[in-house]
Amino acid sequence: MDSHDNVADSEKIGELQSKVVLGCSLYNMEEMVRIKPNGESCYILSGSEPFNEEMEIDYEKLLNWLRHYGLPQYHIHVSGHIMPLELRDVIKEISPKKLFPIHTEDPDLFSRFCNSLELDVITPSKGENYRWV
Repeated sequence: MDSHDNVADSEKIGELQSKVVLGCSLYNMEEMVRIKPNGESCYILSGSEPFNEEMEIDYEKLLNWLRHYGLPQYHIHVSGHIMPLELRDVIKEISPKKLFPIHTEDPDLFSRFCNSLELDVITPSKGENYRWV
């Protein structure tokens, strides 16, 4: 398999936009020109409010991009932390076929913790390719 099979460019994301979640920041918002967001898209801002002048300027740039494409914005601030049993409940509710733990200190422990769920926990390895669709 070609290593580029797992990479979707902006045009491909544009075609798949009702089926994917795209993580981006202000620094790669110019890709919106190629993606051409439609009415099925929205922007979820998961961060704190701007608290200095530079952040306020960047936030205003973001809002301008969103206005330009008519994208509604949902501001949801999260700490990034969850209690283990709540995390397992969320995973169970989502019911993924595969789970890639990428933000954990002990992926093997996490895999055993999810053992009761019917899913394939895959510990990613650097340089490996994985199918995401």
